[in-house]
Amino acid sequence: MKKLIIILMFSFSILGCTKDSDSENNNIPIELIGKWKAIEIYSTDGGSEPIWRNYSDQFTYVFSNNNVTVRDNLQAGCNEGTFSIKNGNTIEFIFPCISYNSYIETNTNTLLILDTKNFEPLKYKFKKISE
Repeated sequence: MKKLIIILMFSFSILGCTKDSDSENNNIPIELIGKWKAIEIYSTDGGSEPIWRNYSDQFTYVFSNNNVTVRDNLQAGCNEGTFSIKNGNTIEFIFPCISYNSYIETNTNTLLILDTKNFEPLKYKFKKISE
């Protein structure tokens, strides 16, 4: 009887263990790590259907571990921050001056498409330019 109780207690202790949700949500896809340059933008002018257009601004993300550097028109001192992956498809960016989410639509070794899920369609297509 003692052995049965010990086995049951051991079983319940194993079943009661779950993964830490924070570490699970911070699993960073290996494909994401590297330097990404925005090459196209999917948007509308407010009156027409959204389409993909060439994007010539120098907008880049550099992902490494939980750190991210962005090169864009953000205010000075706001280009380095952290990020985490939530629910497997959401990147939560945290910079000193702003925090925002982008949704991963596509993530391969060479292509990343992020959707801002704004009221107007706004997506960015990135090309990996270095590891």
